[in-house]
Amino acid sequence: MSATAPQDDLVKTLDRLTAGAGLSTQQNRSLPAAQVVPPIPSRVGVAQSNAKAS
Repeated sequence: MSATAPQDDLVKTLDRLTAGAGLSTQQNRSLPAAQVVPPIPSRVGVAQSNAKAS
């Protein structure tokens, strides 16, 4: 068993968390803006097919 009181353990843990908060290498970044998708152009021309209508 631990010789320290639970309150002392909590205080030590909080001190470690506070001291370690500035040691991270994480960098906050944001995603680039979404690109605008151009609309699909309308069809032009005539389909040429040899298929026969049934």
